[in-house]
Amino acid sequence: MSDIDITSLRGVVPVPTLNARFWKQVNKTDKCWIWIGRRGTGGYGQFTLTVQSPRGQAHRNESTHRIVYETLHGPIPRGVDILHSCDTPPCVRPDHLRPGTDRDNWRDRAVRGRLRLLQPALLPPRTWFGRKTTGVKISDAQAIVIRTRYAEDADVTVVALAREHGVATGTIRLILLGKMHVHAGGPISAIRKIRSPNAKLTPSKVTELRQRYAAGGETVYTLATAYGVSPGIVSQALRRETWATVDDGVPAFMRLHRPRVAPRKLSASDVETIRLRVAQGISKRELAQEYHVSKSLIYDVLKATHPTPPPTPPRVC
Repeated sequence: MSDIDITSLRGVVPVPTLNARFWKQVNKTDKCWIWIGRRGTGGYGQFTLTVQSPRGQAHRNESTHRIVYETLHGPIPRGVDILHSCDTPPCVRPDHLRPGTDRDNWRDRAVRGRLRLLQPALLPPRTWFGRKTTGVKISDAQAIVIRTRYAEDADVTVVALAREHGVATGTIRLILLGKMHVHAGGPISAIRKIRSPNAKLTPSKVTELRQRYAAGGETVYTLATAYGVSPGIVSQALRRETWATVDDGVPAFMRLHRPRVAPRKLSASDVETIRLRVAQGISKRELAQEYHVSKSLIYDVLKATHPTPPPTPPRVC
């Protein structure tokens, strides 16, 4: 194949030495015609052309493979790329060049192994992702173990799994959600909320708490005292406003049972007993639960330093 006269390229100023200067920088081999001159991003050859602009002559850098294709086939439509069938970016051999879209170009790069990361829609099935990706740390067998442990043990956290396998927490999340190691298998789980390290309740305790309440005989207040938390936390756990991911088979209690006790007022002996027990170190919250009164009433009892005076007898006229 002889040299192509690029001086006939549309819009290019026909400088006599242009053709010789271009082909002087091409090394023709049996397989490809390699551009040995200046190269740009991606290894593609670059060549400066003198073009005619509305304001006179100007210089423009153009890819060498596009120059050759446009000389033979005419102007390249907008949005069309010139692809290499030889997968050699500096090649300018005309029979190695063909038109295509940007998506075709990325697909060719993926199939030929020139990409490490790419959208799965552009990749052949099970070729460039999962266990065959370069530098992978998690195998398909490990992904199954991670998913199974997270699904079966509610106390296992994403952070603990990430530290155990030496990967980022984002990697574990993608594995659990089925977005990585898609074909590995194993149960797909929703990500549980990260609980505070100071939390007093655990998934196993929440299950036990709900079962005890469902069995009857215990109130929110007694459960709060047993587990060392506030009644509000117990109520939220029973209504599944918190710990909603704990699957214990117990339905959510939308209406909680209130302790059925007769309304009562504190007697004088109760007041003295409360003051004495507070002095011994009993908390006001525990006393309020025991006497079925509000904590503010316990505060009022402690503030009153003198007993309530007896009622004034009716005036005798």
